Amino acid sequence: MNFFEKLFIGTSDTILKSKPNSAIKAQIKNIRTVWNSRKYEDFGIERLLRLLLVCVQFIFPGLYIREISGRKSALTRKIWNEIYVSTKILFYILALFVLPKASWFCYISAYLMAETFCYLLGLIFLEPEYKKPASYKRNLLMAIINFMEVTLGFATIYYCTIANSIRNLHTSTDAIYFSFITATTIGYGEMHPLNGLSKLICTSQSIVSFLFAVFIISIFLSNLSKNGFLNDGKKTTERKE
Repeated sequence: MNFFEKLFIGTSDTILKSKPNSAIKAQIKNIRTVWNSRKYEDFGIERLLRLLLVCVQFIFPGLYIREISGRKSALTRKIWNEIYVSTKILFYILALFVLPKASWFCYISAYLMAETFCYLLGLIFLEPEYKKPASYKRNLLMAIINFMEVTLGFATIYYCTIANSIRNLHTSTDAIYFSFITATTIGYGEMHPLNGLSKLICTSQSIVSFLFAVFIISIFLSNLSKNGFLNDGKKTTERKE
């Protein structure tokens, strides 16, 4: 094993050797499971939302990246998923600081954020159908990274599309600052939306950020043991001196 394999993989032999199922076939199976209510009895609005979330994944590239990258091993799929998320963040940074300002960046940002938003809702509402993560710590880390990704995505929309509709937003740094204080609901007051469209986008970001907070808190609560300590869902043995 060379240096980079040791750096990124460590000794994950179990994940390295495991062969995952086809991501597309698994998603089709999830659609059938939700449709037939095999693992969870739902109805009304909740059922419609679950059906939407399980079907909408086919219009996003993440599913096909998991399908192609997962043909070798489960570890390869996980690594490429992290690369894909990192590529999203790189796109936002380029749009904010490197590439010429263009309004069509707004549509790409909205599309990429919609994928992350639907994935987040899927983890909440499709929990019976999704497999439990191998590591809750990794799941928590990915949720934090996704939060950063979505916040930068909103910053791109503010800067490239509605900068004139937000008071004192002039630079890409201003857009990032405004996006993060909106996401964290701080709101110092020196920057605020001026018209209906900008208010609507800021409201949407607040809702998305709230869902991220709920999801991250739920990870902590679901991983608390009876004695109040965090565990990783794995059995541990006490070391004997």
